[in-house]
Amino acid sequence: GMNISQSRIASKVITNGTSSVFRFISFARSLGFEVAYQPKTIEEIKDLLEEDTPVIAVQNYSLSQPFSHARVIIGFDDEKEEVITNDPTAGKDYIISYSNFLALNLDSNTDKCKVIVLSPEEVDSKNAELMDDRDNS
Repeated sequence: GMNISQSRIASKVITNGTSSVFRFISFARSLGFEVAYQPKTIEEIKDLLEEDTPVIAVQNYSLSQPFSHARVIIGFDDEKEEVITNDPTAGKDYIISYSNFLALNLDSNTDKCKVIVLSPEEVDSKNAELMDDRDNS
């Protein structure tokens, strides 16, 4: 994969102290990614991670500070009911309980988290067909 520093991303998406989902999406597309911004359940996010598809959650920063914040989702612990994230402020392997993760969601339906889904554009048609077959089974 690509190795892009947090500061390089920040230089592209933060203007006058505020970041923008849409500037991030534009930057990701300029690097050759296909990008979708859509609501997903925890189960749908798990499915994307199992397919090695990067997912960035766009949520409130914290329960007490409700401003928009992005964190990379890197895993789940179903036994402990925790989401594992890399958070630009809180650090690597930052753990959030399922209940707090859902409470941080911006969507009016708190079961769904608004996420940015990244996938390389260069997916050959054979792989695309395999993915379609798997999705329809």
